[in-house]
Amino acid sequence: MWRTPTSSSVAVWRAAALLAVGGIVLGWLLLEGRPTVWAVPVPDNKDSNSSKDPMASKPVLKDGLEIIIRPTQGVLWVKERPNIKITYTNRSKRVFSIAYLRSPGICTWTDSKGVTWRWDPPKELQSTPRCVTLEPGSSYTDDFPGYDFTRVEASQIHSPRLPAETSRDAAPPRVVKGPPIPAPLIRSPHLPAETYTVTIKITLRAWKERWPDLDFWVGEVDSHPVRVTIVDAEKR
Repeated sequence: MWRTPTSSSVAVWRAAALLAVGGIVLGWLLLEGRPTVWAVPVPDNKDSNSSKDPMASKPVLKDGLEIIIRPTQGVLWVKERPNIKITYTNRSKRVFSIAYLRSPGICTWTDSKGVTWRWDPPKELQSTPRCVTLEPGSSYTDDFPGYDFTRVEASQIHSPRLPAETSRDAAPPRVVKGPPIPAPLIRSPHLPAETYTVTIKITLRAWKERWPDLDFWVGEVDSHPVRVTIVDAEKR
């Protein structure tokens, strides 16, 4: 007596048929010596931008070299030592090397009032050039060797105020013409509490006298800024 197949029996028959066909195809591929692994397409990650480091600067690309700077901490207390990392990425199709002596460039910290400090490396830093070879698509991250801060802004000279009443016999005020007098050099191991805009001007040159067979990336590139806030210890 014929019975109407149920949905479960139909599913079993279909699975058996698929397994049989798959076995036949797999055996044929093995006999032919062909690969038995198929690549599965990965869907695009639409939220890839959200995974970016919020403290890192925007990338700067020049002649195949990409520069990103990043503070390890966005908020520091006054006597805490900052740390800025530089990531070099080769975005070109050629192999090149980057090299620098003591420091890869000049790092400046500017507060909300426009006062600028230069972050200098220590004097005892070893003066041996550093060289790194980057394959296409590879990256290298290094700490900026900052130690002491030096204020580099120039003070503005204002005209002296004259008294409200002057004698006719009084000598005229002395006017000194010339360029603005730079502010006295101020060095400090720490910066005052403020919010700073930090940038690094990268300068790289060829060291052919030391590595004559390498292809060097040569030039200057200014990083995009990052923000670092320094607060008093009791207000942190």
